[in-house]
Amino acid sequence: MLQLKNINSFYGNAHILFDINLKVEEGQVVGLFGRNGAGKTSVLRSIMGLTPPRCEGQILYNGEEISGLPAYQIANKGIGFVPEDRKIFPNLTVRQNLVVGRKAKRENKKWDLDEVYAYFPKLKTLENNLGCEMSGGEQQMLTVGRTMMGDPELILLDEPTEGLAPLIAEHLMQMIIKIRSEFNISMIVVEQFSPQVLDFLDICYVMEMGQIIFEGDPRTLKENEELQKQLLGVG
Repeated sequence: MLQLKNINSFYGNAHILFDINLKVEEGQVVGLFGRNGAGKTSVLRSIMGLTPPRCEGQILYNGEEISGLPAYQIANKGIGFVPEDRKIFPNLTVRQNLVVGRKAKRENKKWDLDEVYAYFPKLKTLENNLGCEMSGGEQQMLTVGRTMMGDPELILLDEPTEGLAPLIAEHLMQMIIKIRSEFNISMIVVEQFSPQVLDFLDICYVMEMGQIIFEGDPRTLKENEELQKQLLGVG
């Protein structure tokens, strides 16, 4: 479904990603871990066409080269992005924020307001509240719901549980995985490190200083505390 081949990204003269190779098969949940500043978000931004000023290498989505396309075209091809800072509209209502997420008409559309409210009933309760009146967890639900309104086939989630209380984070991940299971949506989940997220992954990658330093079975990482310490400074 998605394949990155020798991706090198640059901010000005700063070389920030080095020969990134990553693959997502249809229906897979792929984890991308690493310390702060490792380059995880830059990988997602490179996929979405958001990394200025240039990205070299190949990014293939369903066999089509998408690197170099503007972000709105990439989104309309079926890739959804849940950014780390949520990017909700604080002065729009919950309903208005969700409607903004609609993309160009897609065949066999699966997601509308009723579908979002079925998965995140709290959003229905808060339908007329402004974005700025919501808690962090509610805002994150809204961001995921807005992304689903675009009927994505692949979702990029940038630290979706960051800053959330453990119970709220767990509930959110359960809903995300339920969506994946019921709609066969592929995902890339970026986190610093989360043993809970490992349980849901099909494959995981670890980054350091703009490079991928580990690729493998998530169980290998979960069961090996020494490897966790070596790669991520945890364990």
